[in-house]
Amino acid sequence: MAKFGKMEIAQFMAENLPYTGTLIRQHDPDRFFMTLLEPASVRPALWALLAFHYEVAKTREVVSEPTLGYMRLQWWRDALERLYAGNPPPAHEVLEPLAAVIQQYSLPFDLFDELISAREFDLDGTVPENLEVLKRYTTSTVAPLTKLILKVCGDPAAGVEQISCAYGLTGVMRAIPFMAQQGRSFVPADMASSDDLFRDQVKCHEVLLRLHDAAAQSLVDAGSFKSKWLRLMGDSTRLYLKHMARLQFDVRDPRYSDMPPFYHLRLLLKL
Repeated sequence: MAKFGKMEIAQFMAENLPYTGTLIRQHDPDRFFMTLLEPASVRPALWALLAFHYEVAKTREVVSEPTLGYMRLQWWRDALERLYAGNPPPAHEVLEPLAAVIQQYSLPFDLFDELISAREFDLDGTVPENLEVLKRYTTSTVAPLTKLILKVCGDPAAGVEQISCAYGLTGVMRAIPFMAQQGRSFVPADMASSDDLFRDQVKCHEVLLRLHDAAAQSLVDAGSFKSKWLRLMGDSTRLYLKHMARLQFDVRDPRYSDMPPFYHLRLLLKL
């Protein structure tokens, strides 16, 4: 079990985190907690990467029409291209610390570009045709970020595609109630509509069990992880899958999207 000193606990609760740390603690609490289990020396770099991911991933939620979303994503791509060309980045609370991380760890532009491109799928309102399309989407939105994190941590990347697929599928399952409020769905079109999931509990259980099994199989395919970050992603995924299964995959249950009970302690006990 990991040991936390008073400084680590204070940092977890403190209000004087850098902007990127505060942003991720609020909007990506699972990964934020995972950063606290990595050495303190790499945490600011991880927060910068996760903050970039959050800024790109939220594009669909902060624009009023797809064209504006594409423009927003292109702004990030242009800003990074400018940075990699050796020019100062535009003044921005996330770009400035990210620029330092890119330089310090020699991070490749291609992974950032892949992450930006993957989010273009969010903008056109397309529902994945089938499970394979959904798996490709979840992998493409998680794997590039995870590879960047592994480079910062100095960890091997074996299993990253499979664990990213599983982590992403679980995220899609958890997000069903939130997305339904927006009139959106990432449940494959050949499985069910969003309305089906809330109207027919038998159908909902059948569909989410298929997604659960696909995520679980991706974890099996990934094998054992030498990387602590990948182990944490795998353990987090298993906890959420068990939580949703325990609730019979009932997306109408107010606890469905919640963090599993004793989530942090259970992750710690697995280290």
